[in-house]
Amino acid sequence: MRPPGPALKGPWSRSRTIFLAMMSVAAAFGGCAGDGADSVAVGGSTEFPPPQAYAASTVAAVDFVGAEACADCHADQYALWSESTHGRAGGVPGVETMIAPFTGRAIDFADATVIPRIRDDSYEFVVRQDGFDEQVFPVDGVIGRAHMLGGGTQGFISRHVDGTERFLPWDWSGTDESWFCNTGSRTNAGWEPITARMALADCGDWPPLRPIGTVDRFANCQECHGSQILTRLEPGSGYETSYTSLEVNCESCHGPARAHVDAVTATDYAAGAPAAIETLAYLDKDKSLDLCFQCHALKDVLREGYLPGESLEAYYALKYPVLGDRPYTVDGRVRTFAYQATHLGSACYLDGPMDCVSCHEPHGQGYWDIDKRPLDDPLD
Repeated sequence: MRPPGPALKGPWSRSRTIFLAMMSVAAAFGGCAGDGADSVAVGGSTEFPPPQAYAASTVAAVDFVGAEACADCHADQYALWSESTHGRAGGVPGVETMIAPFTGRAIDFADATVIPRIRDDSYEFVVRQDGFDEQVFPVDGVIGRAHMLGGGTQGFISRHVDGTERFLPWDWSGTDESWFCNTGSRTNAGWEPITARMALADCGDWPPLRPIGTVDRFANCQECHGSQILTRLEPGSGYETSYTSLEVNCESCHGPARAHVDAVTATDYAAGAPAAIETLAYLDKDKSLDLCFQCHALKDVLREGYLPGESLEAYYALKYPVLGDRPYTVDGRVRTFAYQATHLGSACYLDGPMDCVSCHEPHGQGYWDIDKRPLDDPLD
């Protein structure tokens, strides 16, 4: 082996090196082009391939039956689910679902007062903002019940005049027992406790603008805060919002179950006959991950109207968000907001079979080890 020669120095040498490298690349492409009729000249252009055609939807809202239809035959799994984070993820406002105080005690901003109260058995927020008429926002749905380790919260949705159901900008922290809002798109301070020094407009979602369901016109939370959420524009009448429930139900993972229920409840059904539903026990790691990535993933919308049971990648681009943001550090760890990054960068996934249910028991959301033995603590 010969010893290396002296390094090139100075801007002239670097420029000359870059020029020679570019000429070498051009010559290589020129040599590959040949004289054929289909060859493309160096520096020319080629037509961009057309996008892949969308396949017709194979799942409809009527194909879903709700979690209660599963309870009789799958009693053990239903019992675990009903006490889990998914089973108690949200719902209609009431004593069982509501953890935030609707006592009439005001949430004070610098320029507004928001009063959470109960009137005629209905939960609502009264907003009195300087320079504006009083507004009343009925609570039509509750999202969350402070389940998260390290700081769970509860949010609220209210039906808008256009038919969307939109998040109200203030959330309740079950850990700190205080109200807070996201200022990221206004003052760029992130999630902040509400104080009398904060203007109501510092909250990024004021006036309420973020609907549940995927609506391309608005910043939205996709289908994540409930089950089988569809928010569709009906020309001439506004938006139509529908969902099976604001819990995360069985069919969110298992897919539509109407055909399954019809099959196994038929009078001529015999044990061992086709059950008309896909078993999830034998999915490979990527298909298993796709079930969780319906919600637990950073993804961009390709097409509206997704329902469980359809191809996730026909509706969402799971890798594209990295081009428009910097959600990861250089070693693949999560930098800002990117659910799946650490999983997809793990050697246990890259070189092994790790999916989400390798650690998370899917029905009760408890934790287990690699041999499916329950763990008392997630950090065991």
